[in-house]
Amino acid sequence: MPAQDEPRPHSLGLEPSPDESLQSYVFRLARRRRTEPPHALAIRLGWARLATRVRRDVVERLAREAQVPLKSLLPLWRGDPDNSHVLFWNRRLPVSALDWRSGAGRKVCPECLAEFGRHLAVWDLSFVSACPIHRAALVDTCLACKLPLSWKGDDVAWCGCAAGGDLRRIRAAPVTLEQAHATACVQGMLGDPRFASEGAEALARPPFQNMTPGRAVEFLVRLGLDAVATRPRRQPFAFERLGDYDVPPHESLARALAAVGNWPTGFPAVLDHLRRHHVTDVGEATRRVTTPVVRWVTHVSGGGGKEIRRAVAEYRRATRALPGYVSWHDKRKARAAAIRSDGEE
Repeated sequence: MPAQDEPRPHSLGLEPSPDESLQSYVFRLARRRRTEPPHALAIRLGWARLATRVRRDVVERLAREAQVPLKSLLPLWRGDPDNSHVLFWNRRLPVSALDWRSGAGRKVCPECLAEFGRHLAVWDLSFVSACPIHRAALVDTCLACKLPLSWKGDDVAWCGCAAGGDLRRIRAAPVTLEQAHATACVQGMLGDPRFASEGAEALARPPFQNMTPGRAVEFLVRLGLDAVATRPRRQPFAFERLGDYDVPPHESLARALAAVGNWPTGFPAVLDHLRRHHVTDVGEATRRVTTPVVRWVTHVSGGGGKEIRRAVAEYRRATRALPGYVSWHDKRKARAAAIRSDGEE
């Protein structure tokens, strides 16, 4: 029997790449061995429908099946499906950072797919929608069958539909230099070695002092969704879109990075942009916009987020001078006076 770290002959020593998704490795392993389709292999391992997140014991079985060290597969693992967070290259992100729908939600860069022959892990992130290398938007629809991409077929480079769509031949729409740069910064902050310098530059900005890279990325995603709002958000400063509006993530990241780069004036400008969409009075709108930010930054550990708290406090002081501002305390006093007046009548 071969040793644990030695590949089986029929696995041909296929090592996982740290930058690919776990589904990608299963597809590449099945194609290299040519003994069963990827989905049959996944089912045999206890991995139904190739969901984005899977239990650790499935990853352990995959390591034994391919005869590769478990530690080589763990960078591809996104954490247990029951966890309240997502693991991504040793960073913790909110669970909605992944499109966890079973077998759906694939996005690819056709040129990267043709060059590397594997599905890159960053394409699975809900807030990544562009390729910084090729300055192009990620593709999520097969031009042959006109359906959203999913994990089907036998090859990561093909749709798997009856029309036989080759994903490498799809022409992707271009993105701006700012959108590509913002995406590169986020990928660098997450640990992508190709964009280490961009990530380090972004993390050096004032609001990210003493903040973990994962939290810094989370702040950019939340701020970006507020920055591109065209109407009041259901939940201001939320990490999820919640059907608010349809703006590609690379645009919202570019807006957020611009606001952070113009610190501290850029951040209050985003808060004011969102506040103006509320039809309530100035005080109530300010509270709705800033309270979620304060609530989030309060849970940032290690003393991070001080600049953000300071900027929010300054913004709140500034709005008190605006016409129509009524404080919560004054509202409470007016309500109490109205109740007393009704009682006297």
